Amino acid sequence: STNTTVAVFGDSHAVELAYALAEELQTHGHGVKHLSFSGCVPIYGREQSLGDFTNFNGIKDCASWTAQTIDGLIADERISTVIISYRIAYSLYGFHENTYPHLTDERGDKNRRQIWSSLIALIQKLEEAGKRTIFVQQAPELPRLIDYLVPRNDTFAEGVSRSWWRKRVSFVYENINELNNVTDVIDLADVFCEGETCFSIIDNEALYFDDDHMSIAGARRAALAIIPLIRINQ
Repeated sequence: STNTTVAVFGDSHAVELAYALAEELQTHGHGVKHLSFSGCVPIYGREQSLGDFTNFNGIKDCASWTAQTIDGLIADERISTVIISYRIAYSLYGFHENTYPHLTDERGDKNRRQIWSSLIALIQKLEEAGKRTIFVQQAPELPRLIDYLVPRNDTFAEGVSRSWWRKRVSFVYENINELNNVTDVIDLADVFCEGETCFSIIDNEALYFDDDHMSIAGARRAALAIIPLIRINQ
């Protein structure tokens, strides 16, 4: 679209979300600018020492891309709203594959706080430049690949419990006010869970394509929750 007012920015969790949002916004005559770097954690601020992040592959490229992309978004006068989407559980704690239901910590408190501070800093930078930002907290991860959770004769299938998920990303929930002070937050657990149960399949649609990335069907559900918050300039 020549009328591109919304950008989706983040790691690989931004991909299907950008596609689903583009589908929804197309009916309003708006396009979506998709900017993602797979495996890239929130890392922003040129004064930050990258030497601290020894357990992240490609951190220098990730940091460089993030800085350039934020600058590009600020310079793009067409963009009024930036939606930010990361696999925040991986960013703050590391992988859960092969360890579920045990909680692991590959990061440590120092790295976790620096990543969180970087996330706040990049959001503040966009907000100060006049961009409306929306942070999308990822959908709860699954206990294993969706392939193993697909039932033969049922329209619904469970994933993890909401209580496990809150423990998995406890740092987010403990510090959520820091995000709420600078941006709007969409918690996809409110979309993918009902009560204590988080689902992997709803109404015969798989909501994921592996154990953490949303499928297009899942991303459409997320998009419908986000659309009311998007500033669309007709």
